[in-house]
Amino acid sequence: MKVAVALLALLFVGVIGAHFLIADRGQVYVSFHGYTLETSVPVMVLFLVVLYAVVRLVVRLFRMPRNIGRAATAFRERRARDNLARGLLALDMGDWARGEQLLGRSAHDSEKPILHYLGAARAAQEQGATDRRDRWLALAGEQKSEGETAVLLARAEMRMAEAQYASALETLHELELIAPDQPRALALQAQASAALEDWSSVVAVVPRLRKLRALPASAIDELEQRAQANALLGAAKGDAERVRAMWRGLGRDLTGRIELQRAYAKALADAGDGRGAEEAIRQALKSNWDAELVQRYGEIDSGDPQKQLKRIEEWLPTHPDDATVLLAAARLCMRNELWGKARTYLEASLSLSPNLQAYQLYGKLLDQLGERDRAADAFRSGLALATGRPGALPALPMPKA
Repeated sequence: MKVAVALLALLFVGVIGAHFLIADRGQVYVSFHGYTLETSVPVMVLFLVVLYAVVRLVVRLFRMPRNIGRAATAFRERRARDNLARGLLALDMGDWARGEQLLGRSAHDSEKPILHYLGAARAAQEQGATDRRDRWLALAGEQKSEGETAVLLARAEMRMAEAQYASALETLHELELIAPDQPRALALQAQASAALEDWSSVVAVVPRLRKLRALPASAIDELEQRAQANALLGAAKGDAERVRAMWRGLGRDLTGRIELQRAYAKALADAGDGRGAEEAIRQALKSNWDAELVQRYGEIDSGDPQKQLKRIEEWLPTHPDDATVLLAAARLCMRNELWGKARTYLEASLSLSPNLQAYQLYGKLLDQLGERDRAADAFRSGLALATGRPGALPALPMPKA
């Protein structure tokens, strides 16, 4: 529409101009260094138009190589973008070989070659071609101005995928020098340290994980809990006082978690402080009734088994059908050489919840009482339960009054 209007306007101007030119064509005189040129206005106008066209043609011919180069570059860049899109799609579909081929084919023509190189490195990694992977990563690393962080992060992730945790940590420490608050790098650092059981490093990085929200809050909580629990158990190799010092250093939020309470009690027991473990379990059970802690209470040696048994029997009225409490009571009765009472508790526990530990303890008790055949039946029942083939378990006698 605009072109049509322009042509009509040009035609109108031409008609008006022709009218005046025909009426009086006029004269043009040009004098230059003794030369004189005389012509009419229409001829001069035609000459100027032709001169303009020639100049434009010469300029276009002069610029043609550059324009052709630009067109070729634009074509290659469009092809590179197309290959990038197709290559990434191939990676998403798991077609690693095609993805690597498409991404590597025109990386040098792309505006962002680092995206091609990193994608190709991932594809090579999935194919187990570590040589090609390292070559692609090296090419990506040459794009320092664009993505040194991305290259180091990709290298760390690939080493993590190969369970090369120490090597991954080296790369992550290198990355920390240039990007200290990179969330993904911090998450990988925590995971690699956990895999290497370097729990103190995991504990140290947790506050930064929370600050940068590098992982979901629940995942950070779980990681911190696991790290603190293992740190407590590791401290048990030293002495009980060290375990207590670590426990006091934990916040109330952590000391209130049942998983850490379990670890604390075990750490004290492993450090030889059975009395401290007994007290820790009693305190924990006041707010968190936990079967695992109850079981451990029956196993620890506080040096006063009578007091432990009394405590267990105080719990029985409020937990009469708790097989774990009954089993713990039976253990403590055996430690106090109360064989008949231990038998009653064991048979009650087994009637509620048959399990391997109870059968083993029951077999030992029957053997202690000289009932060899019954002891053998108990051991066989436990073995059958452990192997997942209970069959017909031998009937247990009713608890004695």
